[in-house]
Amino acid sequence: MEDDDVPQLSAGTFTALVEFYKEQNERENRLKLVNSETSLNEDLNFDENWQLSQFWYDEKTVDVLIKVALKKCGC
Repeated sequence: MEDDDVPQLSAGTFTALVEFYKEQNERENRLKLVNSETSLNEDLNFDENWQLSQFWYDEKTVDVLIKVALKKCGC
């Protein structure tokens, strides 16, 4: 049986995700370097928590989440 509703990322979202993974790897590498030198003098600035970002949600997904939330709270 074929599932026609397989979730797919838009090209823009996929590009953002690739950039996120690249930045995440760079941060991890810098942190490893700082830890290996046992010096925390370098300013490691982690302004945005991408783990909390929900950039991959499209309007259809938001609508579904809203309906589920409203149903769960009895609205």
